[in-house]
Amino acid sequence: MVAIALLIGLLVPVIILLLVAAAVFVVVRIRSGEAMVLSFRTLLTAYFYILSLVSFLALAVGASALLKVGLSELLGRDFAYPSFVAARALNVPPGAPTRTPQDIALEEERERQRIDALVRDDLLQGLTILVIGGVLFAVHRWGRSQVEQAGDSANLFMQRAYLTIQLAIFSLAGLISLIIGISETLRYFIIETNEFSSRVAPAGSLATALVFVPIWAYYLAAMLRQSRRGEGS
Repeated sequence: MVAIALLIGLLVPVIILLLVAAAVFVVVRIRSGEAMVLSFRTLLTAYFYILSLVSFLALAVGASALLKVGLSELLGRDFAYPSFVAARALNVPPGAPTRTPQDIALEEERERQRIDALVRDDLLQGLTILVIGGVLFAVHRWGRSQVEQAGDSANLFMQRAYLTIQLAIFSLAGLISLIIGISETLRYFIIETNEFSSRVAPAGSLATALVFVPIWAYYLAAMLRQSRRGEGS
């Protein structure tokens, strides 16, 4: 459910930015004196841009979920999934009954099964979101190429709005996840776990940063290229 929650959380700023872009488009059309009647081709192009944006975001979220599972296999399950058994062992209240070795073994087995279930859930969700997002992005990216008209002012606005929204979303999510991921990773390897400091599981934030930051850099470069082309025209 973590991947789905992340995707839903990111859709909120996407919707807000889309509404802002629509408002700006209306204002620009009115101030330029252009008619507000939009052709079917323009509306279809806008649809393809919106679905391309959302599906690519889903693709990135799915990739980060899979990368989290990969980090857990590479660096250990506790790097991605905190152990409740370990936390309870560090916070035994005074006077609590002593646990037998059989009790400890049973708790550890239940904890292992719980974490294995989380790994399977993340793997299944990540793969599902990645595949669906990738297929939808490819289809709608192809659709955009079929309906876009070179030199059309509406198409140019949508292209710039698309790049701006992608840059805003991936820069915001990438920066936040990068800060949290680095902080939690350093804490994981440096700070010793005790009753006052529980061990964190940094794989989720780190995986998101490793996926989102390169995409952020890609869209930043795309925006800079678009800006240079605009200045040269």
